[in-house]
This record gives sequence, C-alpha cells and structure tokens, in this order.
Amino acid sequence: MLFKQGQRYQKIRNFSAAIGRMLPEVGLWFALSMALAGCAGAQLPAQSKVDSLAAINTDSQTAPDQPDQISAPPVKTVKLASSVPSPVARQALIDAREATRRKQWTTLAGLVPLARDDSQLGMYAQYWSLSQQLQDPSSPIPEAELQQFMAANQDAYLTERLKADWILAAARRNDYTTVLRLGPVVNSNAHVDCARLLAQHMTGQPVSASQAMAAFGPVRSCWAMLDQLISDKVVGRAQIQPVLRATLETNKAADARRLAGYLFTSSEMTAYQALISNPKKWLSTQNAPATPAQTELVTLALSRLARDKDRDQSADYVKSNWARAVPKSDLEWVWGQFGLVAALNVDTDASQWYRRSGAASMTDYNHAWQVRSELRRAVIDWAWVG
Repeated sequence: MLFKQGQRYQKIRNFSAAIGRMLPEVGLWFALSMALAGCAGAQLPAQSKVDSLAAINTDSQTAPDQPDQISAPPVKTVKLASSVPSPVARQALIDAREATRRKQWTTLAGLVPLARDDSQLGMYAQYWSLSQQLQDPSSPIPEAELQQFMAANQDAYLTERLKADWILAAARRNDYTTVLRLGPVVNSNAHVDCARLLAQHMTGQPVSASQAMAAFGPVRSCWAMLDQLISDKVVGRAQIQPVLRATLETNKAADARRLAGYLFTSSEMTAYQALISNPKKWLSTQNAPATPAQTELVTLALSRLARDKDRDQSADYVKSNWARAVPKSDLEWVWGQFGLVAALNVDTDASQWYRRSGAASMTDYNHAWQVRSELRRAVIDWAWVG
C-alpha cells in the first residue's frame, strides 16, 4: 500500500498482490493477539484499526493499589474482531477483477452485489463497474449509483478516482455545470485540470492563457480546451509557439503537428511538413522570411539541421546563409538545439553549441542536458553550470 502524506486515503497499486496478502489467515491473527496479550504494561487503545482489515479491542483490569506489595501486572483480554470476508464474497471480487481485465461488463455487473459483502475490498468491484460506464459514451451516467458510492466511501482513494472519471464523462457531454459542481480532485492531472478550466470558460468564468498552458498536456480534454480557447482568442501565437518548440525537442511528431496547426495556415502547414521531412531541401527554396509565420518556419527548419550527421557543416550553412535573416533570439534558440542533439549523442562539442545559445530561453529538459554537457568537460566552468 502507498500512504499519501496529508491525504485521507490509501492506494493499493497492485491489486492482485494485495488480494494475495490479505487472504484470511486466522492463525496469524490469533498469534498476534496472544503476543499483544503477553506484553505486560502495554497500553493498547480501546479500539484501533490495522490497515482497515481487523480491529483489536482491549479491555484492561488493574489490581487495586497495595502499597506494601509488588503490584501484579495488568490482566488484559484481547478480542479479535471478526472481519474476515466470506469465501463467496472474496471469490466474487477476484472474478470481478478478471471480468474487468477481459472487458466482460455484463459478468462484472452480476458480480458487484456478491463482492459487496467483502467489507475489506468489495468496493473495488463496484468502482470498476461504475468507471466502465463513465468511459462508455453510449451509456448514460449512473448518477444515483455514483452518489451512493461516493457517500459510502468518503475517505477512499477510489472516490477521488471515480470523481475524476465522472468529471471527464460530463465534460465529454458538455455538461459543464456538473463538472464544476463536482469540485476539484485530490492528486489531479492534466485530463481533469483542462476539463475544469474549459468548464469555467464555458460558464462565463475567467480563464487566463497562463492558466491554460500551465495545465496543458497532450491529452483529449486539453486539446478540447485549447481548441475552444484559441477559437475565443484567449490563447494565441505567443503561448503556442514555445510549446510547439518544446514538443519538437522531444520528437513527439504527432503532438507537434497538431500544435503547428494552431500557428500556421493550410499552405504554411504544407511547408511545415516539408521542412520536417527534409529541412535543408526546404530551406534551399526559401528567401528571407517576411512574416512571423515565415520566421517561425525558417527557425524550425534551421533547428532540424542539428540532426544531420555532419553538424559542423550544417552549422556553417546556418551562419553563412541565415544568421542575418532571422532575429538573434531565434538564432540563439537554434544553437541551443544543436547543443541538445550533441549532448544527447554524448558529443564532446555539445558545450560549444550551448555557449552560442547566449541567453536563449530553454526548457527544463534542454537545460538539464546543457548542465550535463558542461560537467563532461575536462575543465568545468562552474559559473556557467550555475
């Protein structure tokens, strides 16, 4: 189990292993009870829970004070609470897990009532069933069952998971009122954060571009949020451009192409595809850029030259043909990409490219490789590393 500091729930990461560990071992609990009973003077709480599985109740009787005699140790009676699930309920839970794995939803639904009698883990079967219904766009949202589950398991990790699933299901149905009514989720993620920001925007609450880009991740709900905010001119070129560049750094081609679609027209997207495929060939057909979009296309093409086998030759081409054609800040970013590719290939010349990048803004990813490249030098410039 993984316990989260400052939160009210606990998470079982490996369910199969958890079931194996939690199968009823009456002999083990009996031995534990006897060991506790034999600890003279130990003060046990009147009622405590051991990992939500068993409760040990301790009644203590102490002999009356006798000043002239040595007091006898307290006599304790330890009673083991009966919390061992029935074999039928536990087997139903195991079968429900298997039905979930095999996507046998009808079978799973039939096992939920049986598994519910397992007071330790029975909630999992119902959670799997409800979660599946929320992910099925053809299935209506079972609101009554969801509310019952969340009310019965207020402190459970699964309740937060189910709330997140419900938020996403409601957002897919454009039910933004429900999204906001459900409130925030403990340990949220990009899926949920973007759905909530979109709901705020669609219900007239202010959402800033910085909020949107801080929450953004290349997932469905974030693309939906970005589509709407760009359409409504909340987010623009200034916010999309650095995200596109950062995405190209990590070679996420599909995500980068989708981001590029926000920046470029259809004809410019044709140019984008060409420069990604063969940057040197595309650049050979271009003049000095005259618009922000053309400048960005040329800058991206120059950065792709860093991936050529002969980086020095490509660098000479950049300096002789394009150094004065693009703004200094864009050229510095290009040199930072030369440094990144060199660092990823453990080339000793990586730091020289990074030094050409000047004060160019870097992603955390690229900056980490910049530091690594400097630490590989025979003589480390610690001021540069800092």
